[in-house]
Amino acid sequence: MRLSLAWGLLVAAAVPLAAQQPAPFDTTALTTAQRAALRVASVRLAGDSVRITIGDTLQLSAAALDAAGNPVSGARILFSVGGREAVLVGSDRLAATKPGRSEVRAFVIKPAAPGTRATMVSATVPLVVHDMPVTSVEIRPPEGILYAGTTLHFGARALVREGRESEDAVLAWSTDRPRIASVDRFGQVTGVTAGTVTLTVKAGAVSATRRLTV
Repeated sequence: MRLSLAWGLLVAAAVPLAAQQPAPFDTTALTTAQRAALRVASVRLAGDSVRITIGDTLQLSAAALDAAGNPVSGARILFSVGGREAVLVGSDRLAATKPGRSEVRAFVIKPAAPGTRATMVSATVPLVVHDMPVTSVEIRPPEGILYAGTTLHFGARALVREGRESEDAVLAWSTDRPRIASVDRFGQVTGVTAGTVTLTVKAGAVSATRRLTV
């Protein structure tokens, strides 16, 4: 009698536990892409970074991988871009809009089982957007005369083909005779001794020159 009663209590206690087990996830109603997404454990973008120039477009590429690192065929990979440096054209093509830095994300949405939320598996890489190539450089001389022992600040503009100033060009200054006049990286020219010198400023492969007399 005691054994029978104990067994009854054990069965009664086990019933609620069994009732708490989640129902099996019925995947028959899912699409082929959704069933493939269930197998995705990680996403990998092609390359360690994405670099693009204003005016260009770029095809994005990524792979969905299972837990063993093998490609998962059929899983739908989506893309997103942070910031305003670029936009998506269609689902997987990138168009640059302004110079700067941001990130590109590739992700797969895994369908949710009943009573749960969908999850996302993703990867991100840095995005670098460069301005258009520089087509010309202009030197802007200051007012005044360069004497030995004095300094004048020269300005410069690097222009792209649209005629506007480049937003990310790096200017490099130099003189051909630093014993006559020297220049620092900010365009500050200092006269050393009397003579003539050629001042040069470069933006990549494009340059401008100006003859100076000390």
